[in-house]
Amino acid sequence: MWNSFALAVQSLSAFSLLASNPTREDARRAAALFPLVGGLLGAVLGAVWFLGHRLWTAEPLVAAALTLTVGTVLTGGAGLGSVARAADGLAALGGTSDRTRAFAIMRDPRRGTTGLVALGVALALRLAFLAALPSGLAWAGLILAGAMRGWAMSFAVSAFPAGPDTGTALAEAGPGEFLVATALLIVCGVALPTRIFPVLFAVALLAGPLAQFIQRRLGGLNLPLCTALGEVAEIVALASLSLSLQSRF
Repeated sequence: MWNSFALAVQSLSAFSLLASNPTREDARRAAALFPLVGGLLGAVLGAVWFLGHRLWTAEPLVAAALTLTVGTVLTGGAGLGSVARAADGLAALGGTSDRTRAFAIMRDPRRGTTGLVALGVALALRLAFLAALPSGLAWAGLILAGAMRGWAMSFAVSAFPAGPDTGTALAEAGPGEFLVATALLIVCGVALPTRIFPVLFAVALLAGPLAQFIQRRLGGLNLPLCTALGEVAEIVALASLSLSLQSRF
């Protein structure tokens, strides 16, 4: 179980905790733990947001910027980077069916105009919705948003065919892993003073059709595409939470 948790941490963050060689079963089970790891990362960000808000009480944008910075460090920028890579790959595909070229462009460390624009939009939206979180429940919102990110990634690797650059064992995740991930997400949401089901509905309403669109265009979702989907899901969750939590004040 430790190796499964360590693999989930490695998939969602910039940290590596592996103590021994993971098995295929370890890798498959890791997908079920994505919401747990996402929630733990969200808890760290919640602490950063709280500290920033206490130091700069009248400046929510400062707390949001600090949270965004620490979140980027914790994940190694994987989510934002994957959004840019996915945008470049889909733009390169255009009206053609050259999926091999699209995946090759996503592996290229250089970013095109489409990727840079997508990166800028994702950064702006994340910063804006972080700043919009009400101070009293921002910590809970960040935990739930992180768990939503992990849930969306678990959904992507469990429900859709694997593309290139996806670990074989991780690609074997199926309905069982997704059910466990969903249960972990609901437990997390119920334990927090947040409204989980409207947020879950908003995330599912976007994540499902978006994943289907990518799968139709590219024939499968690799790990960077799943990570990008998780990033988009977290931004949508933050937007929904900023609205639902504000209504409670």
